[in-house]
Amino acid sequence: MYKFLFIPCVLFISSFTVIAEQTYVSGSAPWAIQIHMKEAKRYKEQTTNLNTTILKYLNDSDQAQDFNKYTKSWEQYVNDTCAVVAITSGTSGTRRSVYAAKCQEGLNYNRYFATKNALKCVKRVKNKKYIERGEKFNCLLQTFNIKVY
Repeated sequence: MYKFLFIPCVLFISSFTVIAEQTYVSGSAPWAIQIHMKEAKRYKEQTTNLNTTILKYLNDSDQAQDFNKYTKSWEQYVNDTCAVVAITSGTSGTRRSVYAAKCQEGLNYNRYFATKNALKCVKRVKNKKYIERGEKFNCLLQTFNIKVY
C-alpha cells in the first residue's frame, strides 16, 4: 500500500523543484538572458575576490581609496554601456535584453581578466627589493584598460 503512495509523492515534490528553477527552452531569448547573466554574475564575484586580494597588497591608502572608488563606479559604467548597446542593437523586446545581457557578460569577463593580470603584476612588484610608489599604481592601471565590444 505504501509503495503506491510513495511514487505520487515523489513526483509531486519533484515538480516543485522544476518550477522553482525556471527552465526555459534552449535557444530562446529568456534562456540566453539567463545564461549570459549567470556568467556575468560569476565573473563579477571572481573579480570582487581578486579586488579584495589586491587591496591587501596596497600599502598606500590613497591608492586603495582610489581603487575602491573606481571599483564602485564600475557597476554604473557596465549598466550604462549595456543599455546603450541594447538600444543601438536595432532589435526590440526580449532580443534587446539578450544584447544587454551579452554585453554584461563580456564587460565583466574583460574586467575579471584585467583584474587577474593586475593582481599578478602587484604580486610581482611586491617581491622586488625596492618598490617605487608608482609601480603598484601602474599595475592597477591595467584594470582601467578594458575593451568595450
